[in-house]
Amino acid sequence: MNEGKALEMLLNATRLLASDADVQEKTFPDFVQVPDELALNFDDAFRLSDQLEASGYLTRQQVEALERVDKLLEEMTNRHESSLWTLESLRANPDWQAIRAEARSALGVLGVGMGPPSSEGITYVRGGTGQ
Repeated sequence: MNEGKALEMLLNATRLLASDADVQEKTFPDFVQVPDELALNFDDAFRLSDQLEASGYLTRQQVEALERVDKLLEEMTNRHESSLWTLESLRANPDWQAIRAEARSALGVLGVGMGPPSSEGITYVRGGTGQ
């Protein structure tokens, strides 16, 4: 993946995390676990941040802002509380509100606005029943 595409993916994943819950829900197909996908999309994109820094697409300060978002998601994941990964939690839980605030802060450090989030370029396939 080229760096420009990787940066676009990272910005979009961060915009999705920064968006209000109703926008997050509407961005994904109805059969998707939205909280899980938000975290997974960001994790996939964030893994490329060191490469983006090395190639000059991100500064150390920008990577650190993204690391703060990643740390909040990691802390929430490590608590192993399935109740944190529901739509209700996404809408009302202070942990998700903190993630949104940190993602918005990261967008500011990145020098980009909220913009419309998108799941463009991501394909979701409805799982079968296995029968």
